[in-house]
Amino acid sequence: MTDVLPTGGSTSLSASRYFQAAAFLGSFLLFVVQPMEAKRILPLLGGTASVWTVCLLFFQCALFLGYAYGATASRAVHTVVLVLAAIAAWKAPVTTFDHLYSAHQGPWVVAVWLGLLTGLPFVVIAAGSVLLQRWAGTYRLYAVSNAGSLAALIAYPLVFEPLLDLDRQRSWWLAGGAVYAGLMLVCAWHARTMDAPARWKSRPGAASLGKWMLFAACGTGLLAAATNQICQEVASLPFLWVAPLALYLVSFILTFDTGGRWWTRPSIWNLAAAVAIPVAVILYVLGPQVGFVWHLAVDLGVLFVCLMVCHGQLAASRPPAEALGWFYLALSAGGVLGTLFPALLAPLWFASYAEFPLLLSAIALLALLSLPRPLLPLTMVRRLELFGLALAVVAPVAVLTPPAVPPLYQSRSFYGVLRVTERQEPQGTLRVLTHGQTVHGTQWREHPEWPTTYYTEASGVARAIVDEQRLRADGIRAGVVGLGAGTLAHYARPQDTFHFYELDPEVLHVALEYFRYLPLSDKTAVAPGDARQSLAHDDLPGAYDVLVVDAFSSDSIPVHLLTREAANVYRRRVKPEGSILFHISNRALNLEPVVRGLAQYLNRKAEIFRNEDQPSTGGSSAVWIRLRPGAYEGPRGVLWTDGYSSLWPLIRLR
Repeated sequence: MTDVLPTGGSTSLSASRYFQAAAFLGSFLLFVVQPMEAKRILPLLGGTASVWTVCLLFFQCALFLGYAYGATASRAVHTVVLVLAAIAAWKAPVTTFDHLYSAHQGPWVVAVWLGLLTGLPFVVIAAGSVLLQRWAGTYRLYAVSNAGSLAALIAYPLVFEPLLDLDRQRSWWLAGGAVYAGLMLVCAWHARTMDAPARWKSRPGAASLGKWMLFAACGTGLLAAATNQICQEVASLPFLWVAPLALYLVSFILTFDTGGRWWTRPSIWNLAAAVAIPVAVILYVLGPQVGFVWHLAVDLGVLFVCLMVCHGQLAASRPPAEALGWFYLALSAGGVLGTLFPALLAPLWFASYAEFPLLLSAIALLALLSLPRPLLPLTMVRRLELFGLALAVVAPVAVLTPPAVPPLYQSRSFYGVLRVTERQEPQGTLRVLTHGQTVHGTQWREHPEWPTTYYTEASGVARAIVDEQRLRADGIRAGVVGLGAGTLAHYARPQDTFHFYELDPEVLHVALEYFRYLPLSDKTAVAPGDARQSLAHDDLPGAYDVLVVDAFSSDSIPVHLLTREAANVYRRRVKPEGSILFHISNRALNLEPVVRGLAQYLNRKAEIFRNEDQPSTGGSSAVWIRLRPGAYEGPRGVLWTDGYSSLWPLIRLR
């Protein structure tokens, strides 16, 4: 371990500023391009789990390749590669993938898309972080690069997304890339006079490499696990995912600060973890019995403390600058491994977000094993560390104990945790389907024929379906985006045809096994997969009399179902005299202006139906908007497109 970092004393003040500017801008660009290109892909390939997984893994693997290249490349080689990457970015075929879905029928085409659009530029910019630190011989730039990532994390949803469509975002990103390339060339020029450490000199031992990979993997894995736990199980709020990621970046900035300040002392964070981890596990077990504000505060607090433990150990054990390449390779490899666990493995192994407390236990164990040797003499601080961390290691055993009142059913997929529970009401026993904190359907055991929640007979959707049925006694064709418990199948007559579109295949299993609304037949069917892609490409005959779009109850709304391009799909699949209904009940977002924008674009009359809670029948308050034939009248709406959308103006402040 080295306590005194190489500072590159021969670096002039002006050169140092160039190096810091390049490190900051490079990380800023890396963080901006990821949501930008993911947002471009989603409407074409849909919001399926495999699309998001491939996107996530692509950027992690590209980061690893960038670090590997940056640890070995010479200044001359990188200058040539930098120019090639700039040309590749400017010439990327942004508009050549309009028919990807029908041509390839597979989410792995995402890797091809990302590789052609951003592959080489992303790898080269990622390599720049390592190259700059190699040339300057200092880890200080790592804190600067994480500050750039933090700035991008805040700027993209607050500035880029609300003000710019995707084409202009890409133009600005390319302009920033040109500035970055210029800064890197200047830094390479200054680096020629520096005494940069030799590449790959003094290879670290396997123990050091393993330690770096483990702590990096635990930090990355805990970030993903905590984000799932907080955003799915604690609170359903837009942009809440920003808070865990911001804490992740701040922890890197603080721990890699070379000033030797108090927050870089491992014992402080070990003691904090010894307290925070058991408290977090207790709240995890108690679940909704504790208010969500306490859950949110404790979960974010324990995340930050454990990240300071992980990244503090990385900073404290960083090698001399000549082994810097190995260090960053280990960190990036750990990042890939840490991503795989919560993204791919945990949904297969656990029916809940059990990886969150288990990763807390793993971090406590690693911190315990990393205590300085010899342990004697046992000072008061050392005793507290040993006892507290040992308790933090075993505390997660509590999550393996079945709850006192287990749910009727619980399963987990990429999309989250589904639960079926029952509760007693004055009218009888009510069975409830929830996804995280959002109710997706209920049914009375004693009165299974009653439609409940947002779909009661007084709701806007029920009134629209009944209106169409009165006009067409021989039967209607209805399309429904979002299955839930299958409640809308209650309104299907023998002569009617209902087609449901459901993204999560587990929802269909639950609707069939635990609820009795949905009789599958040749007239009532469920199409798996992304609804927009299915509507655009399926071979179902005929147009719909009613199309119901019911997918916006949680904070993570599928934006691509509310854009101008989606409206074009709906127009093709709905009869001119038919109706399109949008369920816009949402605690955090006011979606009425967006649906009005679609009504204006389609030139359809917009009718709003609002219902209050009906406890006697199990009805929930709901807001539906029906787009029916007739010229649009009303306030000007907001028209989203596949290239432009922003949630900030829609957030409910109270």
